[in-house]
Amino acid sequence: MKHISHILLTAFLFFSYGISADVQHVIMFNDGHSKIGLIDSMDYHAVHYFDIDEQKQVTLNMKEVYYIYEDLNKSFYFSPSFFDRLEYAEERGGYIVTVENDTILYDQVKFNSNLKDPLALLYLSDGGFNTIPLLNIHAIRVDKTVIEHSVRNGARATTVAFLVSMYFQLKDSFSNASNYLPKLVQTDNGQQFQSITFLFPAATMGWMMYDLVVDKRTSYVRPLEREDHFPRSMFVFSLKRKIKEGLRNQWKLTFPKKNIPNILAR
Repeated sequence: MKHISHILLTAFLFFSYGISADVQHVIMFNDGHSKIGLIDSMDYHAVHYFDIDEQKQVTLNMKEVYYIYEDLNKSFYFSPSFFDRLEYAEERGGYIVTVENDTILYDQVKFNSNLKDPLALLYLSDGGFNTIPLLNIHAIRVDKTVIEHSVRNGARATTVAFLVSMYFQLKDSFSNASNYLPKLVQTDNGQQFQSITFLFPAATMGWMMYDLVVDKRTSYVRPLEREDHFPRSMFVFSLKRKIKEGLRNQWKLTFPKKNIPNILAR
């Protein structure tokens, strides 16, 4: 009986190892193409994996990676750009296109982006709701309320321009440089702000045109076919993350034996 127990335990361990050994990782790039491999390790800067198609060890810059999932439909890693696009879609209504090429309209969407079971929760116009595995989505397209994003960015850009111009004009040491900047501060007669009344609508229209050209309304999750690429890169530039990256590098140089604090994490 004891001998049989040992055999069963050995068979179970062997079977478990066989399952784990067959698990592969699918690395999705920002442009939509993918690679299949076995990940050895990863950090803030790079992911190291064995490429199954090319049969060699490969190191990738993390900036190229959109997300990583296992062939068992479990997520392994989501990039900051991926989270940014989900957050952008949550602000307004729209519709999604699944990998089966079905279209579903929604009034609001919420994402459960945990690695074990990532889901999209869709609130429908009839008061009902629907849930879809996040990685079964091909594209998310928000509705025309996206114009709010253009107006917001236009206002921010004009405000920054106003503050910079005012700073230079109020500094005597920069009086010469201020002659080449828009006259955003109050004029001598104390009544008009000509440049502000021009720049606010101009900046807003500029952002609207930019969002239209790059199609900010649409975010892609998975291509319909593995060989397909996204129409554009899903990478999202963030000045905040860029600053944190520089601070992390400086921390590692200054305190090589200490862990990076959570406040500097992605």
